[in-house]
Amino acid sequence: MLETSGLRDAMATALDMSRALPSDAGLKGYGVAELRDASTNEIKLYMPFANLINTAGDEYYAKQAGRTQPTNGGGGTLCTGMRLGTSNTAAAKSSTGSALVADVGTGSYQAWNTGYPLQAAVAGSDTGWYISYQCVWAAGTVTNGALYEVVIVNSNTLYASANTYSRAVFGSSINKTGSDSLTVTWNHKFLGA
Repeated sequence: MLETSGLRDAMATALDMSRALPSDAGLKGYGVAELRDASTNEIKLYMPFANLINTAGDEYYAKQAGRTQPTNGGGGTLCTGMRLGTSNTAAAKSSTGSALVADVGTGSYQAWNTGYPLQAAVAGSDTGWYISYQCVWAAGTVTNGALYEVVIVNSNTLYASANTYSRAVFGSSINKTGSDSLTVTWNHKFLGA
């Protein structure tokens, strides 16, 4: 049986971390990286994180909201997955820190896990709505002892600021060995006005 109380606690910690960030266009981003020994399925680490939604992400969400028909509002290029990196440079709205700083190379990009992004769901009574994203790096994919950053991107090959909608920096490095799987579950919460 999978242990879920630790994941719930880590997600609650991540949400608290996001509350400390300045509110940006009514959006908050937070999530959890879950490192698991793939052979035993045992949890090795929960790493909660909060993120900034960068300027390209603000534009993306605004264009999606203004899209009443496929041809109206120019909805922007849909986000398609995540990439991992090794820089702990602080996240930023634009310029350095708004996109992946140090890509890990082969296997860095992963498309959405089956069923993601999840459709928007109510976060609670009058507390906003959220959308969830999730990617999995299986055992043998991206073996690195210093994973610090993760981004949501709209391309499997491009990850400049214009192709990056969110970037998060983990509080400490994640050591993903060849026998580990890594799952990143990321929420963007819309707070409303």
